[in-house]
Amino acid sequence: MIRIVFILFIFLSCCGKNTTTFGPANEHSQRIPDSIADKKLLSLYFDAKNNHHVTTLNSALALADSMACAYKENDKIYMKYMLQKIQFLVLYNDTNSAIDVIEGDSCNMWETIGGPYYKKILEHRILAMSAKIKNDQQLYEANIMEALKLVEKYISDNKEEYVLFLRNDLQHQRGKYIITTQEYIYYSYLLYGKDRSNKILEEYQDLYHIPENAIEQLKLLYHMDIMDFYPW
Repeated sequence: MIRIVFILFIFLSCCGKNTTTFGPANEHSQRIPDSIADKKLLSLYFDAKNNHHVTTLNSALALADSMACAYKENDKIYMKYMLQKIQFLVLYNDTNSAIDVIEGDSCNMWETIGGPYYKKILEHRILAMSAKIKNDQQLYEANIMEALKLVEKYISDNKEEYVLFLRNDLQHQRGKYIITTQEYIYYSYLLYGKDRSNKILEEYQDLYHIPENAIEQLKLLYHMDIMDFYPW
């Protein structure tokens, strides 16, 4: 159920609330095809999980590309469809193509979402997924380690601002560093296990007076499957 909730978030989070750059007169007409496309992509996702037909992949990529092109002036919606495109490529274990999409895209939202190292972090995550499929534990751990190092570097580069986020915004599950925090906890968990990540969360809670419900939200990350792609 948790995995499904996060997949639904990726595919549908923008459907009912994102506006476009076309102005109020066209807002309603732009939301309708956006919502239809999201539902279709969600349907294709479950079809791909069940059947893995190449025709499903081709349909999903074509639709994601079409919607990204239609919303190329709206960074948030554009990014949503690029992430969905990557989701399908990862699902079909097309690692090189997924990384090519990340490296070749120039949208400012990449850095806005997760900082200047975000692309490389995602690349290492995707490489770790591929290594897991091949049962290459050494390569899997090496890529998780590289991803975690970049997350830690971003936190270190912005230590004062990150601490302010922990004190003020983490409890509301929002803010500039929410994905960074999720990455830090999740990759620590994948690499070192629950005890290590629990200790990090306990330190955060004690130092920054983070409420228990916010800590429990982060612990839900332990139940995520790395083989499902999501923005962090």
